[in-house]
Amino acid sequence: MRPVDLLIPGYLTMFVFFALALMAESFVGEKENSTLERMVVASATRGSLIAGKVLGSFTRGLIQVVTFWVAGKLIFDVRMGQHPVTVVLISILLTFAASGVGVFLAAVATSRKAAGSIAVFTSLSLAAFGGCWWPLFIMPQWLQSAAKITPHAWANSAFNKLMLFGGSPANVVPEMIALTLFGVVFLSLGIWKFRIN
Repeated sequence: MRPVDLLIPGYLTMFVFFALALMAESFVGEKENSTLERMVVASATRGSLIAGKVLGSFTRGLIQVVTFWVAGKLIFDVRMGQHPVTVVLISILLTFAASGVGVFLAAVATSRKAAGSIAVFTSLSLAAFGGCWWPLFIMPQWLQSAAKITPHAWANSAFNKLMLFGGSPANVVPEMIALTLFGVVFLSLGIWKFRIN
């Protein structure tokens, strides 16, 4: 096992969540300066505003994913295992989950400053707890189980199975389901809670 094969996916997970959580700050800022209200007056619907933000943040996350994997391959010769397409699929599902969390944070934050603070705190604490800074499999079993409350842990578990332990796509189906559920649940909660003013 090479350290780079552990660090690249861990940092990918951390930075995708960090950037997409900060999307909440800009979304709340637009609400505070009445940009969203003006767009609604100009016939934009609440759903279209949220969809635009989600698609924009999802696209930004995908650009990060591509950048990380291309740099990882070209600069560090990272080994993506026997199923690199599945590694990419996990990265896409991770981006979807992070987008959902970003919308949820935007919905619950009371101010732009609060949104930024919550985003930074959430991203960094979940990164540490979810195995982005050290491998989950070296932690005690009870802590590995507790970490499953984070999407980070599911993503890192899938990356480790595929890249370090020679796992197949069938081995990471639970992780794929969990990341999809994180995205759907947080996105749904965010849409439900979000108010234009």
